Amino acid sequence: MTLIPNELRAPALEALLDITHTLPPPGCGTVGPSLAGGEAGFALFRAYLARSGLLAQRESRGQEEMAFAHLQSATDQLASIARQPDLFSGFAGVAWAAQHLVSQGFLDEGEDLCAAVDEALLAWLQEHGTHMLCELIGGLAGIGLYGLGGQSRPGGRKIVARVVDTLAETAVAVETCRTWFHAPEKLPPFARQIHPNGCYNLGLSHGIPGVLIFLGRAATQQVPGARELLLDATRWLLLQQREYHNGSRFGHSFVRDPWEEPDGSRVAWCYGDLGIALSLLAASQHTAVHEWSSLALDLVRTAAHRPVEECRVIDAGLCHGAFGNAQVFARLYAATREPSQLEAAIRWLEVGLAMRKPGIGLAGFQVWQPPMPGDSSPGTWESSPSLLEGTCGIGLTLIGFLASLEPAWDEFLMLNLAPLKV
Repeated sequence: MTLIPNELRAPALEALLDITHTLPPPGCGTVGPSLAGGEAGFALFRAYLARSGLLAQRESRGQEEMAFAHLQSATDQLASIARQPDLFSGFAGVAWAAQHLVSQGFLDEGEDLCAAVDEALLAWLQEHGTHMLCELIGGLAGIGLYGLGGQSRPGGRKIVARVVDTLAETAVAVETCRTWFHAPEKLPPFARQIHPNGCYNLGLSHGIPGVLIFLGRAATQQVPGARELLLDATRWLLLQQREYHNGSRFGHSFVRDPWEEPDGSRVAWCYGDLGIALSLLAASQHTAVHEWSSLALDLVRTAAHRPVEECRVIDAGLCHGAFGNAQVFARLYAATREPSQLEAAIRWLEVGLAMRKPGIGLAGFQVWQPPMPGDSSPGTWESSPSLLEGTCGIGLTLIGFLASLEPAWDEFLMLNLAPLKV
């Protein structure tokens, strides 16, 4: 993207090089194979760094070799996550990384792995699909996103169709629309503590907005049922708008009425108005309902002008941190060419770089871990090299700002927006 102002280039490059030297080496045994937290995510970072033009030729070759080694290590560990099909932590994510690196010309081979994963996912969906959550991170939308990337394979097309059918089967009728309820028995234990009665989840990461983006792309592929389900679920989402005191229009999650969360939402990729705006933009693009695009841009412009100190951003990572916001706004700017989005992207880049404290954590960055429900501790700061929350994701964001290289890796976050007519 090469959006960075000159005064930030040196500190950004310094942070990136530090991240490069502090990531775990391939096959070190301290991390698992996953996309969000392990070897598959590191493979993405090394591959993009190798092609960025930011390193000397010899160093670039070394990074490329390490990328292949990380992916091989992830593949070698697939048996350890054989019962985890999801995109972020499971075997679908490892295959997505291989599929993505092939599609971007980083790898020549990967079809055998993806064909085997296609078969395993179809069997899993047949047996367990209706018991899964609808979401991107750990559920159906994430598996569907992997399938969308494999449309050249029969297995990829079958996965997308199966996910659409399963979403239709598991949707609930609410307010004359269809949407998805997170029943308590489907929630992981920590989430069940927060929502013992289940919830409607409004996060792009764990809720309905991620489903809408998947359905929009499936509708473009003419998958039966996708467009009708997208229209229904988007109408339901729009009914959840409120006017919160912090300027947001949507909450995080609720059981009966969004007013159960009186504080509204923060500014982040995972939860809040930014993620919902992305889903509305996708829904508008794939249905030609232009008023949804207008509402989405209104949400984005409001979020871009919210004071940093009121956005509840504590750390730097992609999921809910400063660099995540920088990446989202940069992608929105690329799609809209609105100056306010570029200004917000640079502002959040500055905030993220200011969070760096050399000598602490990894490359000067730490991740805030809040206490779990029922835990009386105040929370802790931890070091993390992960893609989703730690330094690997920060590094990929910095590459996008420093180099003229399309950051297509953020497809797994559903950030690859098509240009909009504003």
